[in-house]
Amino acid sequence: MANEMTTFVKVKKANKEVYEKLKEIFTPIEGSYDVNSIELINRVYDKNYSYKADNENWNEETDWPTSDEWGNMMGPKWCNGEEFYMDEGDEEGSFILRSAWSVPQVLLEGLAKVLTDIKEDCYLVGNYEDEGYDPVGAFLYAKDYDDIEDLDHAYDPQDLWEDDELRDQMWDENIELEKDIENAYFEYLEDRKNNPQDYE
Repeated sequence: MANEMTTFVKVKKANKEVYEKLKEIFTPIEGSYDVNSIELINRVYDKNYSYKADNENWNEETDWPTSDEWGNMMGPKWCNGEEFYMDEGDEEGSFILRSAWSVPQVLLEGLAKVLTDIKEDCYLVGNYEDEGYDPVGAFLYAKDYDDIEDLDHAYDPQDLWEDDELRDQMWDENIELEKDIENAYFEYLEDRKNNPQDYE
């Protein structure tokens, strides 16, 4: 069963404004290695929540999201962002999300909405793996489009831990799945361009 999920995210077709927003979201506060769950929620959704330890006048009703709000903005019970790599002027960047139990799909959807509001053709694509390699898979989030799929190949987690070549094979298959998902998105864009009446 899944425990910690690692999600490797690439940002594509970015511009300076997208870079600035991503830098704002994924730059840790001084002294921290990563961006914690509440910081991610605040920065992606323009909220002002806080941890009790950080706010002497903390009030759970106003300073912490309800369970429903958490589910609608984050998904997993926790998620941290780290290793943001992108320079001003780049059209592509990357970051990693580490979360409890599952891919933070809701957060990725929210982030894609923020970025596509800045630049409509910007999109997120990448892959994920549970620490026990069950599941692994790939995804894409764009404007009015998303796809996420587990790798359709059952590997024994113990075999993966013990066999480096087998683990490399699994990773190669997962990269191919990511490419297939991205190609399907390009086909969707082409079809939407050529047959707009089908998407009204």
